This record gives sequence, C-alpha cells and structure tokens, in this order.
Amino acid sequence: MPSRRLAWTRVVGQDTGVGEAGFGSGGSAETGARASGGRWERAAALRPARLIFAIAAALILGYVLIWLRLTPIDTGRSDFTSFYVGGTLLRDGHGAGLYNQVLQQSVHSRLIAPDREPNLPFVNPPPAALFVLPATFVPLAIAFRLWGLLEVAVLALAVILAVRDAPWPSLTPRL
Repeated sequence: MPSRRLAWTRVVGQDTGVGEAGFGSGGSAETGARASGGRWERAAALRPARLIFAIAAALILGYVLIWLRLTPIDTGRSDFTSFYVGGTLLRDGHGAGLYNQVLQQSVHSRLIAPDREPNLPFVNPPPAALFVLPATFVPLAIAFRLWGLLEVAVLALAVILAVRDAPWPSLTPRL
C-alpha cells in the first residue's frame, strides 16, 4: 500500500516511470498526487488565498507602522479633529453654537496648541458630533488612537460578515 505522505526522493536503480527522480511510493508525480488524496491540488488551490492573505497582512502592518509614527501635529491636522471639536462643543453646552466659526476656532486652537494650523470647521450634521461626544472625555491624542482602533475593528467586522455571508462556490478553498 503506497504511503499517503509525499516526499521527493532520489531513487537509484528503480524504474519509477519519471527517470531518476520520483516519488518514494513509486509512480509518476500525477499518480503520487492522486494517491495522496489530492493534497497537492488542494495546496495549489490555496496559493491565491494565501497570497491575498499575505498581501493584506503586509498592508495592515504598514498601516500600523505609519499610525504609530503619527505626531501630535499630524493628529491635530487630521479630519478627526473637526469631529472632536464638534463633540467638545456639545459636551461644553454649546450645541446652539455648533457651527459658529469663532467658537470652533477657539476650541480648535486650544486643542492643537502649539500648532497654528487654521481651523478645520465642523460642517457635519449634529448627530456626528453626538456620536464623537464620548471620545471627548479623553485627550485628543488618545481619542484619535481609540477612534482609529474602532475604525479598524468595524472594518474587520464588515469583512468577516461579508466573507461569511457571501455565496461561495462549493469548491472554493477555505484558509
């Protein structure tokens, strides 16, 4: 009975049908793969999925490395700061002045000091400021990092749900 384990061996003086190099169980590479239950075919079918997974992992690692190197000035100049300003205005009881540019500028300048970047105005609907309001109880730099983690978690959840619920062909290999 041939071994289910495939390994290339150097066969000397034995007719394997493929010259000197062959499978230890005898026979050609094709019959050896069939004898292994299609293990090689499955491994070959998984290569594209593994390649995609490796590329995605590399992109995520690159994102994390860039994200870890952000400075407070980068954080203060991000779009998140305008949402944070809107949430801060709501938290401080200035809901009626949510779109007041002078009020926004004073909060923005206080948050990003010593940077002198012009105000990035909050122009979103009030529920957006309400949604960010809980993040305003921690400093801007920490809130920015937590918000980034929340975004990545929501993205991962969306991908998991999409992959799980997508109609896959029956022969699609799983990782």
